[in-house]
Amino acid sequence: ITIVTDETKLGLKDEFDFEFPGTGDVIPIKYHEINITSQKTLNFDGRDENGKKVVTKDDDGNYYLNYSVTLNNPTSLDTLSFHDAVGGKQKYDGAVTISGANKAVQVNPSVSSTSNGQEFTIDIKSALGINGNDLVPAGTYTVTYRTKLTDADLKSIDDNAEVAAETNKADWTTTGGKKIIPNDITVEVRKAMSGTAASSAITIRPS
Repeated sequence: ITIVTDETKLGLKDEFDFEFPGTGDVIPIKYHEINITSQKTLNFDGRDENGKKVVTKDDDGNYYLNYSVTLNNPTSLDTLSFHDAVGGKQKYDGAVTISGANKAVQVNPSVSSTSNGQEFTIDIKSALGINGNDLVPAGTYTVTYRTKLTDADLKSIDDNAEVAAETNKADWTTTGGKKIIPNDITVEVRKAMSGTAASSAITIRPS
């Protein structure tokens, strides 16, 4: 028998009484809350003259932001998907690596444009090759990807805007449509206001 309820009905209790329809028989059903957590990180690979973390550029003046989003899941799940959205000038660059369930795979998701940037969604269960009738096992799942800020992107920043924001928001969707949302990340694209060419005066650091 499958019983469907919601958090509103359960309230703060750790059990609820279920009445079998048409019988009047009542049984207590105990449950415990499942704590699924997620964390997002961004690798800052350098430091400025003041020792603050920054993203360094390559020989062509391009910057790469390397993100990792981890899900810590203590239970089996019917479904699991991952959604990510970036805002600003950055664009997704290259394949996305997914690890979990003793596997690691690379996928090239379908990226869509938004009013403020780009986004993609990946069915983690399908990407890891988990059979449709099988559960997603408990464990840690990590999605790793990078975005790129080109020299041309940086030069296109409004000369009057000393700081531009590059944002990254993500969420996981699990059984029953439950959302697990990690921390958002925003980085500052900061340039000198001395008239120096933007590409040679950019600093990218945590906001």
